[in-house]
Amino acid sequence: MVNPHLGKFVRCKDNAWGIGKLIDSNRESVVIEYFDSPVAADRTTVRAPWSQVTRVKQLGEQTRVYYHDRSAGYWRIGRVQLHVADGEIFVQLPNSEQARLLERDVYVRWDRPLPEPWLHLAARVTETPYFHERRHRLLDHFVEQRAATGGMDALISAPVELELHQLEVVRRVLRDPVQRYLLADEVGLGKTIEAGIIARQHVLDFPSDHRVLIIAPASLIEQWKSEMRVRCLLAPEFGHRLEIISAEAFTAWQGNQPSFLIIDEAHQIGTGWTESASSPRHGLFEKVRQISAPTVCPNLLLLSATPIRRNEAGFFALLHLLDPAVYDLKNRAAFEGRVAKRQELADIFAAFTEDQQPFFLTSTAEQISAMFPDDARLSHLLGELRSSIEQDCALEVRAPQIRAIRAHMSETYRVHRRLLRNRRNESLQGLLPGRQGLVRLACDSGVIANAEKFVEAWRQRAANGMAGESAAEVAVFAAVYQVLLEAAWSDIESLATCFAARRALQKGLAAKRPTLPLDAERSRQLGAAPNFPGELEIIEEFEGRLPVLRDQQATRQKELITALQQMRAQKLRVVCMSISREFGDEFFKLAHAAMPGVVARHDPTKSDWRKVWDSVPEAILVCDALAEEGVNLQGKNSAILHLDLPFAPNRVEQRMGRLDRYGVGNPVKSFVLVTADAAYLDGWVTCLDQGWNVFRQSIASLQYLVEDLTRNVATKLFLEGVETLQHWTDELKAPGGVRDRELKAIQNQDELDALDLPATELSSDWLARLEQVDAKGDDFRRAFDEWMVEALQFIRVGERDRNDTVVRYHFRYPAKGDRCLMSAADIARWMGRAFDPLARHIDFSPPLTRPAAFVRQTALHRGAGLARLGHPLVDGLHGYLGCDDRGTCFAFWRKSPALAPTEVKLYFCFDFVVEADLASEQDDRQGVVVRSLRRRADAALPPFSETVWIGQDFSEPSPEIIAELSKPCVRGTDKNLNPSRWPKALARLGDCVWSDLCAEARDSAEKALRGRRNLDELAQAAYAEFERTTAMATEQIASRLAALATFPAEKAQLQRELATENKRVTEIAAGLRRPRLRLDAAGAVFLAGSAFEP
Repeated sequence: MVNPHLGKFVRCKDNAWGIGKLIDSNRESVVIEYFDSPVAADRTTVRAPWSQVTRVKQLGEQTRVYYHDRSAGYWRIGRVQLHVADGEIFVQLPNSEQARLLERDVYVRWDRPLPEPWLHLAARVTETPYFHERRHRLLDHFVEQRAATGGMDALISAPVELELHQLEVVRRVLRDPVQRYLLADEVGLGKTIEAGIIARQHVLDFPSDHRVLIIAPASLIEQWKSEMRVRCLLAPEFGHRLEIISAEAFTAWQGNQPSFLIIDEAHQIGTGWTESASSPRHGLFEKVRQISAPTVCPNLLLLSATPIRRNEAGFFALLHLLDPAVYDLKNRAAFEGRVAKRQELADIFAAFTEDQQPFFLTSTAEQISAMFPDDARLSHLLGELRSSIEQDCALEVRAPQIRAIRAHMSETYRVHRRLLRNRRNESLQGLLPGRQGLVRLACDSGVIANAEKFVEAWRQRAANGMAGESAAEVAVFAAVYQVLLEAAWSDIESLATCFAARRALQKGLAAKRPTLPLDAERSRQLGAAPNFPGELEIIEEFEGRLPVLRDQQATRQKELITALQQMRAQKLRVVCMSISREFGDEFFKLAHAAMPGVVARHDPTKSDWRKVWDSVPEAILVCDALAEEGVNLQGKNSAILHLDLPFAPNRVEQRMGRLDRYGVGNPVKSFVLVTADAAYLDGWVTCLDQGWNVFRQSIASLQYLVEDLTRNVATKLFLEGVETLQHWTDELKAPGGVRDRELKAIQNQDELDALDLPATELSSDWLARLEQVDAKGDDFRRAFDEWMVEALQFIRVGERDRNDTVVRYHFRYPAKGDRCLMSAADIARWMGRAFDPLARHIDFSPPLTRPAAFVRQTALHRGAGLARLGHPLVDGLHGYLGCDDRGTCFAFWRKSPALAPTEVKLYFCFDFVVEADLASEQDDRQGVVVRSLRRRADAALPPFSETVWIGQDFSEPSPEIIAELSKPCVRGTDKNLNPSRWPKALARLGDCVWSDLCAEARDSAEKALRGRRNLDELAQAAYAEFERTTAMATEQIASRLAALATFPAEKAQLQRELATENKRVTEIAAGLRRPRLRLDAAGAVFLAGSAFEP
């Protein structure tokens, strides 16, 4: 009995090879045959269980098909017009011919690239050169982009400014098969973008098998969602499995296990491991440990700018999350001892600079040598430097030697190999606005001075009763005092609410929550201290003065409005920062009434304010404490008006960090209203300005020192009064004081761990290549449209009008008359993620792709995708082009005035792509490992495309002939060699074996290419440079191993990594020594002295 399934089209779920034919079956399984080429000697077959096989009952319209024309004796290519289910197939052929065929006689190419297009040429299975010309131009752009990115498409297609320090971070992570890193850039340098691009590359690498989870503080959630969607093109609506949740919500999270995990402000989670097992923070840390374990989540990015110094336990917790086997939590003491020893090395490292005098360089070199006697590479480098110093060589000789030593020390002795930190050094200053200082504005209202008097009376009465009390009891009252003082500086209603809470406590009532940030914590603090004798009288006196104080408050608000108007007159965009949410609401109403249309109120749950801030010149944004974290407000001519100041320098730093961060802008200027007789506010402003210097430089790295000192000073301020602020300021600003000493120590530690950007020449070259690709944005658009619009017949749709450079592409269904030359199934297979289901256009109905721009600045300013490899539409077309054989084989007849009428000369055209040959790419199971290998190989030998012309004598023709051959085909003059024309064309060549000619021409083309580009020399140079850089990295690992003698777990892990790295290096080196010449297209041109005669 004949099997009714034989010869039917099927798909197998176990692979991504597309459509095959069922050629055999039994009860359990089937054999599927895949069609690659009509000239293939063998066809690939696989056996699969019935459960993994699906029937393709109908081929979609416009599906490209092959069939053997038995009457003519050759293979033909056409497009499906209609496939009757389980029946006949009607095929459209070139030149308006049609065919009616049985399913068993029709073949569909599998979804794999055509391996050797010249075999089609040898079998005369060719098509019009119209497709080849367009394919060739587009392929050149794709190869150039691939060479520029080194396989990191997520970077080149992200609509962000390309900055060197971020490129270096992305490069290091993506070329490492182990993608578990701590990104520790200083605040404001763009860690979010770095992490987003790395995560997006994971999504591009695993489009159907990814799950990205981002955990961030609640205040940063909207910021993360916006940055991921707009800048990194990552969002659930784009078809990505992405979830962004707060750390608070994660404790109850029951989602699917992620394949890629990002934790922002990771130090906040890391500190939980030292708390009691019953605390919520400890539970959060334990849950993160479980979900981030390498065995279940191989990809982990921790984001934290916090320094190691004064945070050893928290930092150790982060390293434990990165590598739990090496950094066992039981080994905390050993780690802290190791960090303590690093300070000496960090201080020496900081002094070892290019501008140091030779005498001191020699002394420092001796110290370094004594610290690492077993580091062979370091000894060699130091020896070279000593020789240069002894020979009195110029700085130009010593400088690169010093840089090499610093680079080796940084790479070898950083606290963890996968910690990446960029510092605010001179090379990055141009990317940050900086800070211009503080301007004090005089205020005639006495509300703050009068409010301070009541708080001071409260302090004196409370402090007088502290004699004999424990330090813990004093700290409780000091905390209440801090809350009251902040309220006095904010607005009178806040202070009234706090005093009301204290009154309610005395009456045994439930205290009303104060209108301050972190309300629950402030309420707890206000209720933690018992009432004391005389407190009620102070509160009652205050409440009796409230009408007068409110009038004074109104005067102060008017003065703030006047100050704002003066700032706008200076063309400033102003952020108004307040402690109190209610005060922020009230001030917004006043400012909006005085300046309608330019004032917005920040709300983390809404986006309306962002439109005003981003689009209105001299806009004003009113914020409260909820904007102190997670809001990016940097931009041109921005300033801060501090409506009040919290008694916490770290929170003031957070305010400054909203504007002083990566991006364009002028130095940030701060303004604050001060009033006569407000001694505490005046002292606090002076302490922040002169003591901490927070309005001129970042103190983010001092956060742990700031916390410790502020806690101590708060208690002293409560006991001793306002003079404490002056004493503290004097101590802080003194040369060599505690602030400067701590800054220097932290800077030295950070410098040892920091990436040495001036030495990253590879990244500089990489940036130059990326910028060259960007410079060709318009050329890429033309090549893209030649294939997308002219060849495949999509419609290019301007977003605003037909000339708009932000565009969509409209797919025309075959059933609606005019149609695209792609089947709906191929559209879904290759470009499904590129289409916007919510797209609306005045002239075109869906399906429409998502908006994209081909120029980076346009994409940035318009919030559109950037059309490069990595964009879903470009990736879709790139993938489809790789498997689509249109344009891979052509032949035509061209008349040349340079030849005699009877003369015919044959020329072959071969389009090659040259790349390193990696054996592991043949194994689809290698995943992230093979991708990282390909990136490293492409960096060592950037792929390139090259066209080789070969004459009938198997030599390269002259440049003049090549120029004539390369001209675009002219319809009506140049004749495409279709099946009916081939015999007459070959007859003009005389006696020859056509297939042998093609084979020898193919071999000659490869030989010519290897000779023309000195390919062997190019490959050898790439191999030598790769060997040099990997040898340096290997030596650094060996040096690190020698330094880890007392840390066996880390040493063993590093030895395993070194063994694996050696295997990878061997494979890449082999691929570089003998690059692969992959043939993309082949063609023939019959150059004749007369026109083709049918």
